[in-house]
Amino acid sequence: MIAAKIDEVSRETRAEEAARKRGWIASARMAFQPRRREACFVCGKFQSISQAHHVVPLGEQFDRGFSVANHEHEFLCPNHHAILNLWIDDDISHQRRGRRAAPTFEDLTNEEVERMFQLSGRAGPVNATAKGTE
Repeated sequence: MIAAKIDEVSRETRAEEAARKRGWIASARMAFQPRRREACFVCGKFQSISQAHHVVPLGEQFDRGFSVANHEHEFLCPNHHAILNLWIDDDISHQRRGRRAAPTFEDLTNEEVERMFQLSGRAGPVNATAKGTE
């Protein structure tokens, strides 16, 4: 009986936290004002279709405790944006992420891999918390 109540409260708490996260991300996206579109940070091409990528993804910012969104961003072509998101997807296990991301290395030059690592490294350690946020 007590265990069932604990499970129920735990589910409710997780649902409330997920709703708060969705709301925080939606608000941050609405406030986002990207600079003028640039060519892909990784390959230097596709300025006309490049997409803004937050250096520290918004979901990760929420998880780290940012109260104000950090909108530092780089532009990526759709391919490199999708690949980078595969690499940093926290919703899957490290083992599964590795299996999904490993084939992408075959499609990238050494220079592109280096640029991808450079960009993902700017996000800082995954377990880092927000510092200096208001």
